[in-house]
Amino acid sequence: MVKAVLFDFDGVIHDTSELAYKMIAQVYPDFSMDECRNILDSNVYENKAITKELVNKFLQGRAEEYKKLKIENDIKEELLKVKEKLIYSL
Repeated sequence: MVKAVLFDFDGVIHDTSELAYKMIAQVYPDFSMDECRNILDSNVYENKAITKELVNKFLQGRAEEYKKLKIENDIKEELLKVKEKLIYSL
């Protein structure tokens, strides 16, 4: 029996790479898009240039930006299909 389904939001349900870059650029204006990708693809806390305070600032800004996101119709339809399958399998 399926008890839970987890989805990775960033890059799966919504492409947030540009949004993440925008948010990182506000905190670290000198970082390139490649540097931002490297940061996001690794453990952020291992990067010596990144402090806990700056991560918190990034996460707060990102949370506000995420509120503005809309899920594309095709993704929403697929999520609803998964939901229906789960409901009927219980």
